[in-house]
Amino acid sequence: MPHLTKQIVEAAKTPSAGQLFIRDDDPKGFALRITSNGSKSFVWEGRIRGRMRRITIGAFPDLSVLLARNKAIEIRAAVARGEDPSLQRELDRREPTFRILCERYIEHHAKQQRKSWKRDARRLEMYFGLKLLPEQESSSESEQSDLPTSEPPRILARWANRRLSDITTEDIARLRDEIRSKVPRRKAHALGGSVAANRAIGLLRTMFNLARDWGMLSVPNPAERVKLFHEERRARFLSADELVRVNTALAAELSEYWRAYFAISLILGARKNEILGAKWSDVDFDQRTWTIPITKAGRAHLLPLPEPAIRLLEVLPRVEGNPFVFPGAGKSRHLVEPRKAWDRIRTAAEVPDVTIHDLRRTLGSWLAAQGYNLTLIGKTLNHSNVASTQIYARMDLGPVRAALEKNAALMLGPTPSAPAERSSSTSEESD
Repeated sequence: MPHLTKQIVEAAKTPSAGQLFIRDDDPKGFALRITSNGSKSFVWEGRIRGRMRRITIGAFPDLSVLLARNKAIEIRAAVARGEDPSLQRELDRREPTFRILCERYIEHHAKQQRKSWKRDARRLEMYFGLKLLPEQESSSESEQSDLPTSEPPRILARWANRRLSDITTEDIARLRDEIRSKVPRRKAHALGGSVAANRAIGLLRTMFNLARDWGMLSVPNPAERVKLFHEERRARFLSADELVRVNTALAAELSEYWRAYFAISLILGARKNEILGAKWSDVDFDQRTWTIPITKAGRAHLLPLPEPAIRLLEVLPRVEGNPFVFPGAGKSRHLVEPRKAWDRIRTAAEVPDVTIHDLRRTLGSWLAAQGYNLTLIGKTLNHSNVASTQIYARMDLGPVRAALEKNAALMLGPTPSAPAERSSSTSEESD
């Protein structure tokens, strides 16, 4: 048998029909296959678990003779260890692509467990060019601060047809950096590319963890060790003077629904879509409560309704046949996006940097300033953990100020109690 070389492979004649094999015993089973259409490829032939098998190594000239020979040696060694390289190759060919993972994540996880599933679909569309939302669907979630509000940045990391195990930590780190550089900052505040990048990486971490749980990925999660950018926690809330101006602007708002919506946002601190999706059947005027059936925390939330909220709800007109407190004419049958109304109100109130979510934060900060503990504030805002409520701890400066005032009076008063005198030698030793 000839020892395959580049010259022999190049000179090999094309058969008139079928295929021709030029075999080599170094290693045993290594061969060149030539088909009638002129293509040349390297193969390995041998018995795997008692059955004759042929494994294609690669095409010439894409694969050199030397590299093909080395791969044949690896295959022969794997067979000697009792492995089945042909089975592994078949599994590799069947390994799901990133597109398949995205589709399964949206259909079998996000839609069932996340109210904001459209926002996840929108991210995957923007960053990977994957169409996961029907054309007629529009996501109100796309107005969130960590997504661009204008033209997508077109960061098309072309991963759609890549096998999951081929996506590396380095790939995801490069995507993170590209998102940060291309996603613009919002005019209203400083959130921008860093936040968008962090949210995208968080989404990928979740998706790859699910891929492992579903048996779609056998290697470690490539997004797990990608470092996130530092984020400054937003601490904007309305001061007493600003609240007066906002209330004045609300009183001048022509839409009674938007007047009530923003007032309830301030009074109860519920999230935007929780209020927009409120139904009259969720409100119990006798018990003075409002039940939010599904929340971001994944559980129902029961809120007591203070008297001002009751009065706002009692005078809101109801639309016959429409179950929503804030009815709308669109597909959802309720109001969808309060941004334009809020722009009118915050402009009139001269608080252009205050977002709708800052109204929720305002409630938490005012409760903290009155000395209410973090547990109560967290329960009011339906936080899942104490860390989410911790931001309000630094807003409650009243008790700290009182303690410092009292201590300063003692320390700097007309006859402060002096510390016991020490000898000079003791002082020097202390220094």
